[in-house]
Amino acid sequence: MKEQIRKLIKELFAGRVDKEFTDKDISNVLNQNYVYSFFHRENNEIIAMTMLYVVQLFSRKLAVIEEVCTLQEHINKGIGSTLVKKAVKKAKDLGCD
Repeated sequence: MKEQIRKLIKELFAGRVDKEFTDKDISNVLNQNYVYSFFHRENNEIIAMTMLYVVQLFSRKLAVIEEVCTLQEHINKGIGSTLVKKAVKKAKDLGCD
């Protein structure tokens, strides 16, 4: 699973981030409290992902959607949009603005 996530991260940051993400880096993000990951799989391969980060502020609970990525060969199929909709629903269910 982590290798598939690493492949997505590489594509997401394509040349903008010069870092090789380790299994520990990936685990550190995925295992944080109030971080929710959404994946789309085809043939047991993760081909798209998005992350939802929830932060409790003094005034409200804030949700941030980041790392929306679909492998190049699967773009324009609505997969990313579907994952974002799931993340928005989760944020609303958690009481976020």
